[in-house]
Amino acid sequence: MFNEIRKFFIDLMGNKGEISASIDETIKEKTKSPFYGSFILSWIIINWKLLYILIFISSDKIFEKANLLKNEYITNLLPPIKSWEHWLNFAIYPFLLSIFIFWVLPFITREFYKKSIRNSIRLEKIRLDETTEKTEQVTKLVEKETALIAQEVEQSKQKKRAKAEDPEILWEREFKDFQKNVVYSRLGEIVNVLYDNGGRTIKYINNTRIRQVNANTLAVLDTKGLIKIIEEDIDEPEKIELTEKGRFFLDRYLSEKDKDYDL
Repeated sequence: MFNEIRKFFIDLMGNKGEISASIDETIKEKTKSPFYGSFILSWIIINWKLLYILIFISSDKIFEKANLLKNEYITNLLPPIKSWEHWLNFAIYPFLLSIFIFWVLPFITREFYKKSIRNSIRLEKIRLDETTEKTEQVTKLVEKETALIAQEVEQSKQKKRAKAEDPEILWEREFKDFQKNVVYSRLGEIVNVLYDNGGRTIKYINNTRIRQVNANTLAVLDTKGLIKIIEEDIDEPEKIELTEKGRFFLDRYLSEKDKDYDL
């Protein structure tokens, strides 16, 4: 763009060698100055139409439209040197705009930049606060879970020690829980099977095979370790035997029954 401007002024002044070199050197020197750079930019903004014709409109199109050479056409567009329009467009308006660009615009930009930094700091503080709160919550949750695990481990150790020293301590607790089970009321059937039918769960009446204990009841008693099931063979129906834990439960069951009878 500056080459086009330089060429335009050289053409206006007759393309004299010394003037051309002077214009060229002046443009190079002044565009390096912050003020002149701002002024030139402002001048271009104010006189964009003139530059647009200078750079983008061909001489042939101008000649075809106005029957003038390009530099003559542009010269005719320029306002008279002594007119206010000339000084406004080529000096005063560019000067005022350059002041705005050089002093006012950086101040506004700086204020926006400060505001942007403050907003970034606030957002970072919010992020850090949220991260800290989340970390604290996770830490508390981990500590709580760790405490529960430690408690369960300690309870397991206590159960193992109690079982090794006196298993009846644990069996007593299990018996109290077992009293809430529906199978508890069917322990009387086990008494009959053990002491009336030799532990056999199958009884024959008139050659009819009758199961004396419900299969679900046997499953519950077996999984809780109260009985041991002896697999039946061809000649002998299946039998059950009480484990040591089962004897404890049955003894407690009978004791509770005796209390009911005393009442």
